[in-house]
Amino acid sequence: ISVIPGINNAISDAHQFAKLLCEHQIKDVELVHYQDLGKRKYEDFQIPDMLAENFSHDPTHLAEYANVLRGYGLNVTVPLQ
Repeated sequence: ISVIPGINNAISDAHQFAKLLCEHQIKDVELVHYQDLGKRKYEDFQIPDMLAENFSHDPTHLAEYANVLRGYGLNVTVPLQ
């Protein structure tokens, strides 16, 4: 799951993902931070980057997100920064 600021990074989103994964009997989950790799393209094409203002890597928040998923019995991995 790519955790995207302002899109699906709320704790309530973690609960929804967990329920969906459990419904489909998926047990293994990897969380990844959203990568701002398209920033240059937004600049090149002079398009406003709607995610830029929300972009941040908060390892504490991702750990909380992972703990919610683990609470549903899912095996969660979080790659190192």
